[in-house]
Amino acid sequence: MRIAISSSGLGHVARGVETWALDTAVALAEVGEDVTLFAAGEVGVDCNCVVLPCMRRFDKKALWLEKWTPGFMWRWGLKTNYGWEQLSFWMLLWRKLRKGKYDVLHVQDPMLAYWCRLFRKVGVIKTKEILAHGTEEPAEWLSQFEYVQHLAPWHKEKSEIRNQKSGIATKRHKIHKRKEYAGIATKRHKIHKRKNYGDCWVMMPNFVDTDIFCPSDIQQSDLRDELGIGRDVLVVGTAATVKKPHKRIDYLIREFAGFLKSSGRDDVVLVIAGAKVPGSDELISMANELAGDKIKFCFNVPRAKMPDLYRTLDLFVLASVFEMMPIAVLEALASGLPVVCNNTPVLSWMIGDGGECVDMGRDGALAEFIAGVDGQWIDRCGQIARGHAVEMFGKDVVIRQYVEYYKKILTAN
Repeated sequence: MRIAISSSGLGHVARGVETWALDTAVALAEVGEDVTLFAAGEVGVDCNCVVLPCMRRFDKKALWLEKWTPGFMWRWGLKTNYGWEQLSFWMLLWRKLRKGKYDVLHVQDPMLAYWCRLFRKVGVIKTKEILAHGTEEPAEWLSQFEYVQHLAPWHKEKSEIRNQKSGIATKRHKIHKRKEYAGIATKRHKIHKRKNYGDCWVMMPNFVDTDIFCPSDIQQSDLRDELGIGRDVLVVGTAATVKKPHKRIDYLIREFAGFLKSSGRDDVVLVIAGAKVPGSDELISMANELAGDKIKFCFNVPRAKMPDLYRTLDLFVLASVFEMMPIAVLEALASGLPVVCNNTPVLSWMIGDGGECVDMGRDGALAEFIAGVDGQWIDRCGQIARGHAVEMFGKDVVIRQYVEYYKKILTAN
């Protein structure tokens, strides 16, 4: 069984998609599977890695193509810079898949799965694609794939219900608004009947290495010293791209500043760790204006240092309103941190009793919750969070599911 794990952003973009690809390839290699990681740049991992120097989404050429590509090409995912990156990556990848006679391609980049399916259907390659659905495509678009990994029970149930209602698409069937995803819709596009797929649509979560992401009081103290944070200070933190859209770092800053003002406390700090992108400087200015040195930014933290960063925190907060299945939450749980996030079915299932869900869409909700947190709650929920992560999302538990799924796919008609 030859397995390919791929990501067109791995090596130059830091998101959950890229983290998943890297961790999955390494974990499969550790259990003895014949796996190759295909990335866009050097990543320095202990597994077989092939670099495919594709166009990158923030290159001038990709941005130019995004601007000037005709509107109808959104059907092939080519109306965004990310879509062009995936296509340029695929044009290098498919030759490797055919030459290496790979059995399975497992990806979270949606258009890599799409192009693999298309090339397989016309007989160019024999590799079967698995789309790990982490990028919010609608159920109607997912229905073209035989092999889909849903990351949470709610996603799988929702997709199956929608597909049952959709039936077979007509000439005028509209898949989705093009602004919300990069998909494919043609006059002859058909919504596949799920009953033909048997067990090939599955629910398997993202995973976390609970040996690497784990509590440690000693390392917590060391890194707090480096950041200039007192050891008796309550540290609230997040790990997310530092931007307003989706991750809502502006909401987090306002809520934390509101908490400081209403509580009058001087022994609480907010740490924001994530990639710096256009718009991050505006958020830095906002933080300085509203909370001064009580908000600290840690940009582009190396992956190897993330466990230490989690250990500096007492409480992890995710301000986004909706998420597919954020790996940062799994890492926080495994590190023994209570997690506070929005009240959605997926996030509630993820954290279990290891934290609390609040209405992040309401101004003041997060500030009010932080004001009510005490040490006993943090200790109790932190212990529950750690146990929950090990039992539900531990690397060994989930990787066994992956391998069994690959075997099932290879025997499917």
